[in-house]
Amino acid sequence: MTTTLARLVLLVPLCLALALVFGCSKRNPNAPASVNGKVTYKGAPVPAGTVTFNAKAGKYNAPLATDGTYSTSDLPIGEMVVTVETESVQGGKKGTGALAGKMSKMMGPVPESAKSMSKGEYVKIPAKYSDPKTSPLKADLKDGKNEYNFELTD
Repeated sequence: MTTTLARLVLLVPLCLALALVFGCSKRNPNAPASVNGKVTYKGAPVPAGTVTFNAKAGKYNAPLATDGTYSTSDLPIGEMVVTVETESVQGGKKGTGALAGKMSKMMGPVPESAKSMSKGEYVKIPAKYSDPKTSPLKADLKDGKNEYNFELTD
């Protein structure tokens, strides 16, 4: 019994120290922004797909949840063109679209745990939203938390 108590006495401070080191670490100074919001089309949530923030430094993706919400962090600050795509979920099942087929060939099948994260139905949206050259959606991310809701129209 004393051996177990001694291990517990040593384990608790170690766990607390690890929590402080990893839980209180500073965010990425090169990517200080986070963003969340909701995507709707004709007033209804877009329940599956991807929101992409197209910055000069790269592309930052956020999957859509079944209620149309998204959230992502570690983005750079500044103005970005935002795109929304739903074709990767065409057919109503995550992983059945053309993009998902290509990704599956490169990376293997999608694990069941990942499939259960987004079971939203496919919603066809206008093609202009999926191309950075034609998307009218913009975001100007500031340091810290940002919120951008996007209402897609025809």
